[in-house]
Amino acid sequence: MPHPRPRLALTGPYDLYNFSPWILGSIAGRASLDRAKASPVKLVIMDRGGSKSQLGFGAFEGRVIYLGEEALTIAGREFNARKFELKAEPFPDWFIWTSKEGIALALLDEQKRMRLELLRYNQHGSF
Repeated sequence: MPHPRPRLALTGPYDLYNFSPWILGSIAGRASLDRAKASPVKLVIMDRGGSKSQLGFGAFEGRVIYLGEEALTIAGREFNARKFELKAEPFPDWFIWTSKEGIALALLDEQKRMRLELLRYNQHGSF
C-alpha cells in the first residue's frame, strides 16, 4: 500500500525556501523595486521535524526589501547590481544581489558566515 502524501493547506503561490542562489534569486527578482515597500512572500520548506525517516513540510511568511543598487564585481565583471534583503523568521536574513536581468550574482547571510557568488559569467546574447 502506498504511503499517503503529506498535505499542507496552502492557498496562493508559495516559493521554496532553500539556500540556493537560483531559488533565493528568483524570490528577490519578483519583489517590488520600491525601497519604501516590502514585498510579502509565502514560503515553504522541507524539513525532517526531528525524524530521520520522515520528511515534512513547513509553511511560513517572509518579506523582501529592495535596498537599492550597488556596484559589484563578480567573475571579473562589473555589475550595477540590485540588492535585496529577504527576512524570513526564524531563519537568518539573506542579502541577495541580482543583475537587472534577474540573474543571482551573490548571496550573503546576515551573520556573514556564508557567501555564495557566481564564479563565471558568459553572455551569449542580449536579454
